Amino acid sequence: EGSGRVVAAAPPKPGRILAAGTAAPAFSLKDPEGKTVALADLKGQMVLIDFWATWCGPCVRAMPSIERLHPAFAEKGLKGDGSNVWDDGNDPVKFKHDKGYTYGLLLKGDKVAESYGVSGIPAFFLIDQEGPIAYSVTGFGPDSERTIRGLVEKSLAPKDEKKP
Repeated sequence: EGSGRVVAAAPPKPGRILAAGTAAPAFSLKDPEGKTVALADLKGQMVLIDFWATWCGPCVRAMPSIERLHPAFAEKGLKGDGSNVWDDGNDPVKFKHDKGYTYGLLLKGDKVAESYGVSGIPAFFLIDQEGPIAYSVTGFGPDSERTIRGLVEKSLAPKDEKKP
């Protein structure tokens, strides 16, 4: 499990991380194959975004949890992407490939992270099927995977299984 430690950018970006209930800012980023991934194209899916960097120890420790969530929920409607930020000079594509991670990768997410109020990484956003942020957190602690998993299970459950 990852530690709850957060690695801040230097200097930190102004603002606060966007809270649950806030409309998720639109974004459009490239994946390693050069394909554009836009939030607008993902409407109807639940989206998990992980802002991370290759040099960030807490980010690296959180990645196995995100990898476990990916196959568990991909067929049920979860789109998981790691958005690489603040990582000039490193190769996030090689890093993720070498680790064997299969969830999505979005490149050069610095401006998107700024629009989401990210000032420390790792930072996670769970965006529901209609677009609002369902959950946001900076850092990744021992209960983070369980919290995200519970929110995804509740949101992606068939309508008749959802509890009030």
